[in-house]
Amino acid sequence: MRPLRVAVIGAGHLGGIHARRLTALPDFSLEAVVDPLPEQRAALAAVCHCEALAHHRHLLGKIDAAIIATPTRWHHAVALELLQHGVHLLVEKPLAATAAEAWELVEAARRAAVVLQVGHVERFNPAWTAALPHVIEPRLILARRQAPHALRSTDIGVVLDLMIHDLDLAWALNRTAVVHVQAVGQCLFGQREDLAHAQIVFANGCVACLTASRASRRPERSMEIWCRHGQIQLDFAAPAASLAEYQPAIMAGELDVELLPPRERTQLKPRLLDEYLPLRQLVGESGSAGPPTDAITAELCDLHECIRTGKRPRVSGDQAAIVLEIAEQIINSVHAARPGVQPLPPTLSPQASPAAGTALALEMGHGLTAPHFAARTEQPSQQREAG
Repeated sequence: MRPLRVAVIGAGHLGGIHARRLTALPDFSLEAVVDPLPEQRAALAAVCHCEALAHHRHLLGKIDAAIIATPTRWHHAVALELLQHGVHLLVEKPLAATAAEAWELVEAARRAAVVLQVGHVERFNPAWTAALPHVIEPRLILARRQAPHALRSTDIGVVLDLMIHDLDLAWALNRTAVVHVQAVGQCLFGQREDLAHAQIVFANGCVACLTASRASRRPERSMEIWCRHGQIQLDFAAPAASLAEYQPAIMAGELDVELLPPRERTQLKPRLLDEYLPLRQLVGESGSAGPPTDAITAELCDLHECIRTGKRPRVSGDQAAIVLEIAEQIINSVHAARPGVQPLPPTLSPQASPAAGTALALEMGHGLTAPHFAARTEQPSQQREAG
């Protein structure tokens, strides 16, 4: 079977990573890198030993798939034209600048019967894949994602730049209606938010508290998930994941430290957590579950498998569009009190029609009823994709 002919559109930071990974994968043949800047495309093409092109239209008829890593404002136009010509796509996150544009791409991919995968790469992070089987009935999700401003992705704010990773993960754990969104934030380096904190309440009762910053000196990508049976800690940068599992006495409500006499409290204090919430390393540090996995390589391998077999991507276009709808609610909440800033228009569906949006979502297997989401009937353990 011949390798899939692929191109990378956008020769910036992420495009460069994708191009280099593709050259090492025998299932792909990197045909070209595309960028309007001559020096940028030429430099990357020289490293990857492929053609350098100024426009994606020069690729039509010559490739099977493409990676779109342009600035977000160009995702929709570039992706739509390629989808209409039957090209399979991996589009870097966010899928588009608005949920309306995202739903249009979902519909275009459906009509062309091609793969539309979205680069929410944390779904392939070894910390996430190790923790996922242990997440049962999540009640609280706490996430912090911060870094110094990289002066990239300046056409979007921190919600679409950083927070959307954790928003995607929170939605993937619940896959049910969002009943409340509240957010605050600050614009520091321009008209787009650089700090944001959001609280999202899902219909199943789970609460997600997400913090994102492009104005932090100390990088961090962490998440804590409280479940009925324990607490899961994730460090996406390490990567590492651990589980503090509640022991039977905790689950049965048999331990009440208030009732213990002072001497027993003193004896219990140094061993309380080890005895009743023992910590188990799931991946990373001493509990490493095998060699490190490159998440972007895993993402590209998933793209190849989906194209060859027709399997649904781990992060599909309709999932990314739903997450964008929640992100728009967060952005509007952040900017609502700022004079002179126009909130994003509400997105109801690909054609701005609630009925049409509902029909498309049901066809894709998701009970979306604009502008909110109807809960799925499966149990959370059945909803979640393996790995």
